[in-house]
Order: sequence, then C-alpha cells, then structure tokens
Amino acid sequence: MAGARLPKSVKAAAAWADGVFGMDLGPDVDAIVRYFTTVREAWSDANKPTPRLCVSFWYALGPGADRQMETHLRRYFSFYARAQVDALAPKVGFRGSPGQLRDLLKRVEDAGADEVLLVPTCIDRGEPARVAEVFQ
Repeated sequence: MAGARLPKSVKAAAAWADGVFGMDLGPDVDAIVRYFTTVREAWSDANKPTPRLCVSFWYALGPGADRQMETHLRRYFSFYARAQVDALAPKVGFRGSPGQLRDLLKRVEDAGADEVLLVPTCIDRGEPARVAEVFQ
C-alpha cells in the first residue's frame, strides 16, 4: 500500500504498490470518487490489476463534536498561520451522529472503498461506544 494522494504520487505508486491509502479532509464523497478514479486510471495505465482503495478521515461523534473537532484541528494544524487554521477548522472532518456516519460510510463504500480508517479526534472513553453504534 502507498500513502499517495496527488496524481503524480499516485502514478508513481502504480509502478510498485497494490493500492493506496489516502486522507480526505472533508470527508467529501465526490472528492473521494475523483481520487479513486485517478488511482484506477493510474493502475490501468501501468497495466496493473485493480488497486486496493483505502481512505481515511477525522471524525467526532456525539455532544460537542464540533468543538472537539475544532480543538483537535487547531492543535494538529498549529504550524499554520492562525488565519489559515480559522478557515480550515470549520470545514475539515466528519462531525455528526452515528447514523449520519453510517450513511456517509455507505456512500464511501458505494464509491468503491475497500477500507475506511476512522481517525478519532478525542480521548473520550465514550467515543468507541458511539462508533460501535455505526456498525450495529
């Protein structure tokens, strides 16, 4: 697997990897579809079998999800100028209910994902239980 996201790195990965593992900041299903299309085309151009398609994104569930996500992102992007973080933080990562996450994951699966890595943004001991609701 290659951690490749942009077209040039995806093309390079097609020469040696079995698939890719990208990060989507949205998560934006349309962007994920475009990414997977780029990967499939690179694998086809390299005469390689169908690639394994994996994607990840940050998430926060339950009460205070917006606050938790923004706190996490402000720490994560602390090397950016404050104005850049102020512009990014409200738009990045999934924040919502387990049901909304379930719906999103179904759309990502329908887009062709073989695997999705959910990246938590807190250490709240209740978060694993909230994620488990997604899969019940």
